[in-house]
Amino acid sequence: MKVLDHLLKSVRSAAVFNPEVQVAPACILWPDKERLWEKTLPQLLKDFPELLVLGDYNPAERRGPAIWLRCAIAGKVPEINLPTDQVPILYLPGASRQDFRNVESCSETIQPLVELQFRGTFWSQESTKDWTPLAFFTSQRGRLLLDVARDVASLKALRNVLPALLEEEVENLKGKRLDAEFFNGFLLGGDPVRDVLSWMNDPDGIRENMPEESWQALVQLLKKRFRFDPEKQTVLDAAYAFVSSNGEWRLVWERFCEAPRRYSEIPKLIRRLKLPLDLTMQLENWPQFNDSRETSLLKALEGMATLGVEEARKRILNLEDEHGKRRDLVWAKLGGSPLAVALDWLSKMVKASTQSLGGSSLDEMRTRYLEFGWQVDSATLQVLESVTMPAHQKALIIAIRSVYLPWLESTTLAFQEIVKQEGYPPLVLDERELEPTAPSTCVFFVDGLRFDVAKRLMKVLEKAGASTVENTRWAAIPTITQTGKVAASPVRHLWEGKDAGISFAPVLKEDGREFSAPLLRKVLENERWQVLSEGNYGDPSGKGWLEFGNLDHEGHDRGWKLAHELKKLLQEISIQVLALLRHGWKRVVLVTDHGWLYMPGGFPKEELSASLTESKSGRCASMKLGSATDVWKLNWSWNAVEEFATPGGMASFRKGLEFAHGGLSIQECLLPVVHVEKNQEQSVPENIVERVEWFGFRCRVWFTQMLTEATIDIRTSSGDPSSRIISKPVTIKNDNMGSLLVKNDEMEGKKVSLLVLDAKGNIMSQFPTTVGGEQ
Repeated sequence: MKVLDHLLKSVRSAAVFNPEVQVAPACILWPDKERLWEKTLPQLLKDFPELLVLGDYNPAERRGPAIWLRCAIAGKVPEINLPTDQVPILYLPGASRQDFRNVESCSETIQPLVELQFRGTFWSQESTKDWTPLAFFTSQRGRLLLDVARDVASLKALRNVLPALLEEEVENLKGKRLDAEFFNGFLLGGDPVRDVLSWMNDPDGIRENMPEESWQALVQLLKKRFRFDPEKQTVLDAAYAFVSSNGEWRLVWERFCEAPRRYSEIPKLIRRLKLPLDLTMQLENWPQFNDSRETSLLKALEGMATLGVEEARKRILNLEDEHGKRRDLVWAKLGGSPLAVALDWLSKMVKASTQSLGGSSLDEMRTRYLEFGWQVDSATLQVLESVTMPAHQKALIIAIRSVYLPWLESTTLAFQEIVKQEGYPPLVLDERELEPTAPSTCVFFVDGLRFDVAKRLMKVLEKAGASTVENTRWAAIPTITQTGKVAASPVRHLWEGKDAGISFAPVLKEDGREFSAPLLRKVLENERWQVLSEGNYGDPSGKGWLEFGNLDHEGHDRGWKLAHELKKLLQEISIQVLALLRHGWKRVVLVTDHGWLYMPGGFPKEELSASLTESKSGRCASMKLGSATDVWKLNWSWNAVEEFATPGGMASFRKGLEFAHGGLSIQECLLPVVHVEKNQEQSVPENIVERVEWFGFRCRVWFTQMLTEATIDIRTSSGDPSSRIISKPVTIKNDNMGSLLVKNDEMEGKKVSLLVLDAKGNIMSQFPTTVGGEQ
């Protein structure tokens, strides 16, 4: 029962009588000399329909002078309809039971009511004293028996908190010491630490909009618990105590660290303070200190341009030891430590690159690359994902080139040397070698799906509820789309190589037509492969072919900035894979035509005169007949008579390229073949969600289609509506975008499920996400 329920029961019990010897009382008189219950009147009038109040005439609030009250209980006031099954209650603020004893000297205000003490009854203690909130909460007769402190501050706080306290369950109050600190915290919502943070984040706004009772509760709380007086000290004084995080302020600091984006003005507040010179202070709590460490790290990275590879590796690992711990600080959550975050991937790249990738055979080198070599390439791409400032990008590119460039050069030279000794693997034309021909198989061609990127894609798919199996094959060379796309298709046995020309494109055996994307699709259709497109996923009982070319396009178009696009590109690919499985395809086989090399800052250039070539790209060239050059030449996979030229190592024939393919390296030539199926233990969700973005605690959702009468929800457990972390599901009406707000800052960083529900509440789609964005 709530406290209010106990109060209602106690007041009404005053009207209990013995009908054998008594008549029913005309009313219950509730005197309150000190007006201690007056603040609760809005609740009392709502829950006591029989309650009338002594005061100025206001029938809408069931309030009036003494004569009006007598008329009301006599049923002579038309606008007042008291319940017939309850005895009327007259609440008398400013009057006491003692006032009723002397008729001649009592106030004129209550004189007309004096005779009601004989026809009615009082709600008072056994000692005839008026019931005060303190007495009601603590006495045996009140039956609450709560432990309430009796000091002046606690009694003042009790008076302020009384309206809110009436709505509390009694069981939640038992066993607690109800003192000023408890009451003030309760009035502030039961979370005083959060309220202190909210005030620091917006002191003027909180003071202006907070009810006076709540503001006084906050003042008393700060004075007693935090030894801080907001009426005599400034918010900057609070900021200094906060960042020092001593005593009770440590709890405030820890709460801030749990959800810093909720209090975005606090870092600005701290920056208005001077960084202390005392080295015993909690310097890591100061954003100024973190800024200085980021600046120090920036200079250290910029100074690596002249270092040898071994010295550069040692420097990066030392920097990781020095700065890595800053990734755990609150400033990293707020985006204030981008270089420290990037250093994590930089150090992983360094550690993976210390092992030799060389071997005595292609199989041995392939094994080493699958074990650890791909991690060097993957970490290098992710170094630059987290930074946006040009100065940071420039410094990280210097650090990448100090280690990754020599590793990539030595790895590529070792690969090329093995090829010179044992030859390059021949093109496999038997379609059964790579893709199953069983019904309900869709071959999904992703242009430029390099092996390390495929590994990241597999994680995305597995997280979304699919199972993956990884295989590899050797690319057709030169590693360009014209040569490799047909070789990746299930109809490659219908093609052959004749004159390489300047394009190195195979031709149809049937009529000699040269490869083109439209022609390949036509051949596939002739062989009963359905050519699918996004949103049009065909008949899953047959065989399908789907293409995605954005990855390679973005690499050529954006260079090293491809790193910023990869996460989005992988999401786009996974959306289509999951859509295929949801549509009914039993398996999706991801294939590609070639990999690529990636070097922020550009590849070394190898000279090759344009007069000697028919065509020339970054990593391969078609030579004119009879051209004399020392550039290495290899045989075209489709016709060994035809040759192409490729630069040595990781060099490029063109200056300034940061993304290129066409040559010979394990990154360009070792290709993934990934089989994706539904996880039998986990269903693949309906893929209606295109993307999810967090702006603090505001979540914006874009859908792949217009939704009508659908709702979106966020839960910690997708199948349990009671685990919802928003106030209620948001309705989407004929739109492809929705927005939700998570108000509980303690959920920041928690893994949750975003759900799309139909009009009946059935789950149409679910999407894993992290509150506040990826941490």
